[in-house]
Amino acid sequence: MVYLLRCQIPTVERPAGVVSRPVLEDDDQRAEGRPPRARIQTLVTTPDGHVLELSGSAARDGLRLGPSVELRASAPSEIWDPCYDSFSSSIFANDRAAVIRITDDNAVANVAGRPDEAGEADGEGPAARFVDPLCFSTDHQGHVYFVAGLRICQATLPGEWRAVPGEPSLAAAPNGPQLRVRTIHIEPVEIWALTYLPARPAAPAAGPGPAAGPGGAGAGSSSGGGGAGGSRANSAGGAAGAAASSSPGGCLVYATRTALYRLQLPTPATAAAEAEAAAAAPGAAAAAAPGAAPGAAPGAAAGEPGAAAVAARAADNGPVPPGPPVVSLLAGSQDEEGVLDGPGRHARFRRIQGLAADVDGAIYVADYNTISVTTSVRRVAPDGMVTTLASGLEGACQRPALLPNGYLALCERDPPSLLVLDLGLKPPPLLPNPPAARAGPPRRTLHADMGALLDAQPDGTADLTLVVGDRRFPVHRAILSARCDYFRQRLAPEGFADGAAAELSLPDADPAAFELLLRFIYIGAVDIPPALAPAVAELADRLLLPELCSDAQAVVLSGVSADTVVGLMLWAERLGGPFARLLTELREWAVLNYEGVRREAGSSLKRLAESPDLMMQLLDGMSTRAKRGRTG
Repeated sequence: MVYLLRCQIPTVERPAGVVSRPVLEDDDQRAEGRPPRARIQTLVTTPDGHVLELSGSAARDGLRLGPSVELRASAPSEIWDPCYDSFSSSIFANDRAAVIRITDDNAVANVAGRPDEAGEADGEGPAARFVDPLCFSTDHQGHVYFVAGLRICQATLPGEWRAVPGEPSLAAAPNGPQLRVRTIHIEPVEIWALTYLPARPAAPAAGPGPAAGPGGAGAGSSSGGGGAGGSRANSAGGAAGAAASSSPGGCLVYATRTALYRLQLPTPATAAAEAEAAAAAPGAAAAAAPGAAPGAAPGAAAGEPGAAAVAARAADNGPVPPGPPVVSLLAGSQDEEGVLDGPGRHARFRRIQGLAADVDGAIYVADYNTISVTTSVRRVAPDGMVTTLASGLEGACQRPALLPNGYLALCERDPPSLLVLDLGLKPPPLLPNPPAARAGPPRRTLHADMGALLDAQPDGTADLTLVVGDRRFPVHRAILSARCDYFRQRLAPEGFADGAAAELSLPDADPAAFELLLRFIYIGAVDIPPALAPAVAELADRLLLPELCSDAQAVVLSGVSADTVVGLMLWAERLGGPFARLLTELREWAVLNYEGVRREAGSSLKRLAESPDLMMQLLDGMSTRAKRGRTG
């Protein structure tokens, strides 16, 4: 039996969110030219527009709900789902139909929309319109994300709002630059929660990327504009889910009632290239206005100096979403509820009431059971694996938040209170990391030494040459035999007649794909460019390397697009066997994104005549999806 430390803190009003922020102190130190110290302050907001301080959240020696924090400049009627943004050193939250900003000096200002004027419109500052903007999150690089009904919106903050380290944030001038809001995704059902996951470091590409393999798979495109719906890759629970979670562009994880999805955001390099292309194109400024065609970048609207401003703002504020978003299922099912742990697509949720992310990219879900009237806290790993950490919590617990001390706080409506659980979590840092100590010489590792041995060829140590196309690869028999079943059989003395030859050929193999496969044999891992992923997957299957085949298939799936999905389905169907699961996921992607495929690559659908069985499976899938849509 697992025992949890928990406490319940009564609140006079129903809590509407919990947020932590660093607060600068020691004005005397600042006056003496020394950097001020900062402490962590945790705040609890209410539906009546009040803010209370929760003291003790930075230590593990007790919590106490203190007095109200006095707000200045404006008195919001409501404050829901606050989040702290380090780029602007501000809190962003909801006040009815508006987005509000609370600066370090507790000044409140409406920065997008108007509290009493609901609607649906992208735009700049007060020109934007929403219905109940909620579930705020931030990338801390100049973008705040939130949910407005079926929409996921991105607010790009002006560069002038960037906080100066060691100085408090101040309210923006009334006539100064405004944040710009654009819809980056529309979901066909209501979105219940949202959180941002930062990028993970990506390994450099392992080699050049020649022409794409079957279907021409390329890198998946990301966030779109003008409210365009996104492409959805249904890849939960498999290697594709893990691959997507480590993308260098960061991602949003959002929840419908019973499922979690990952919406991939663009890399900074992709965004910068898009802005450069926009700056070079005639008439780009007009095309980039809010609500323009998908692919329009935020930051260039009518009346601005043109697309050069887009590039400038991209450099100042980070990524600019360049195309339609790619969405993948992380865990759960949109069509079936329940309470079941396990790998992504096999897990089930009852009613998701909020998300919170830790420093390692795990998601903590408040899952309300309407039958037992209890709440469970469930952990979703970056690969989609779902584990229940706590269950049987009485009532409907919502809006989970990680406190600086590692506790998890949940908002309860009846009775009004905060439920706090000690789960030993690791919250994302609020303060900059101190400078790292100077590192000593790097530690030698086996895979690094094996990689160096491969890179040193030819150095006289190789005892075999493999000829692949027009390239020759000096290799070591013992390593190939130990690491690859195909070569263990091929090089065995009692095996093939040419097993003892000094030179062997691999006919019909792509040299670039084999170079990556060879690196995988030597060091156990390789970064696969999307353009080479189909060729690597096919060659890995042929040479009996199932782990590499699975990794390459994950890259194929993460890069699927409207232009490539038909070719990839036909390719996967032809290969069969280990590619059956990939075919299923590609087929599900095509069903979910059929309208986009028909609109952007309609001529490719004619190729389905090559496989009547595949065509019938797609028609069956679309029919089933249409029936579910009619029945809710």
